[in-house]
Amino acid sequence: MTVNQKQYHIQAVKRALQLLDLFSRQGPGLSISEIARQMGIHKSVVHKLLVTMESEDWVYQNPADDKYYLGLKPLKLSRAVPNRFSFRAAAKKIMEDLVEQSQETSTLTVLDTACTAGICIEMVECKQSVRHVSEVGREIPLHAGASGLIMAAYLPRDKMEALLNKPLPQLTPKTITDPLALRKELEKIRQQGFACTEGQVDDGLVAVAAPVFNPQGELVAGLNISGPVYRFQPEEKLRFLINLVKQSAQRLTDYLRTPESN
Repeated sequence: MTVNQKQYHIQAVKRALQLLDLFSRQGPGLSISEIARQMGIHKSVVHKLLVTMESEDWVYQNPADDKYYLGLKPLKLSRAVPNRFSFRAAAKKIMEDLVEQSQETSTLTVLDTACTAGICIEMVECKQSVRHVSEVGREIPLHAGASGLIMAAYLPRDKMEALLNKPLPQLTPKTITDPLALRKELEKIRQQGFACTEGQVDDGLVAVAAPVFNPQGELVAGLNISGPVYRFQPEEKLRFLINLVKQSAQRLTDYLRTPESN
């Protein structure tokens, strides 16, 4: 961000957006004191923000506990976000085929604007009684799990270095938290063209992801399947599922290279 861009910042708007982001990370219900402490601003400022945002249905106060919760406006707005990705409809059809063949849940993940996390923009659940359930809008860490690692592996150089130079939270005992080990893993993923992880985000969960590229060869999304470890065994079954994911990601890449995708 340039100095010239910063001069257009409106402090009240910036704080309101930070407050909304706080709900996504700390919610669902937050008191004025909790918000003030987390944001480092006075309670009177928080109260004014909340009163204004409540009048527009961004938040509401629950009389039962006096805490504030997200209102209906963010939900309405969220419905429009996936539509910015014009390939989403084509991706869903490919994902449905992938789920039918693999019998595992599939998700489609893109990078957030700052390239600091992934965001799930589409999901197709399998019909297995035991299955992995995600949700559209879920934030995906870039240093753990197949969906995150596949995107991290194709980050621009400066963004990758930023990832490797910040703390890597340990989500499970199998999460990679050493920057050198993560660098080696990302190089391996680029060479083989897929990511495969076990228990890095959720214990007992295996995930396989492959990259989707635009016509310029830039990463657009990561296509993923995930399920319990026992359904990804033996080794022949795992190889079969890896190939399925790679083929499906290639189908979406091929679609993005066609005139009708534009």
